[in-house]
Amino acid sequence: MPDPDRVPKTREEALRFAREVVAEPESWGAGYVRSSPYKSGPRRTSVLGEDCVWKQRALPSSEFVSVVRRSELPAEDGKGTLRVTAVVTVHRDTASAEWKMARILEEPLRCPDQQLDATERITGLRSGGDPFQGRRDVGDDFLQETGRVHGGPPGGPHPYVWAVTRIGSVTVGAAVKGSEGHDVAAVQTVGARGTANMSATAELLLEERK
Repeated sequence: MPDPDRVPKTREEALRFAREVVAEPESWGAGYVRSSPYKSGPRRTSVLGEDCVWKQRALPSSEFVSVVRRSELPAEDGKGTLRVTAVVTVHRDTASAEWKMARILEEPLRCPDQQLDATERITGLRSGGDPFQGRRDVGDDFLQETGRVHGGPPGGPHPYVWAVTRIGSVTVGAAVKGSEGHDVAAVQTVGARGTANMSATAELLLEERK
């Protein structure tokens, strides 16, 4: 559990913290490059509407910042482009972060099919809580969504995963969109690695913060 005295308490502190934690291309592994657009946030976030369509909205008052970085592994050796998105959100308190996790867990129940943007949608979404039942090395809470993404690289639909870990008042998430040659297991492995790396960095910074 993070030391409360070491948790960011202002928007400026939260922004510095999130920028240190969020995964950039080299964080995912060899060969990853920046996607376009690469950055979004820190004062806007994506919200799932009642119509099951994702929209950009101003950050809620319960959150200091939400930082997003998009990367990809270019197509090579018969495999299509693998697209990844890293999201780090610093909440004003732990209760807000816990509520965020509960909302993420509920969204696939309300909207198993979701429209991401004008060209891409996700179908058959399922969400699950902590498969480790508290026996994790990093983080206080974990959940994962899985489904199929349509409208991206040829040959779809392809596997999709959204994995999120909470560390106190911080949530870190990794979304992975598969493509030809990247099966469900590969996509889930990339998502788990992304959240684990960011979670470890977040915990280290919280332990070191003076």
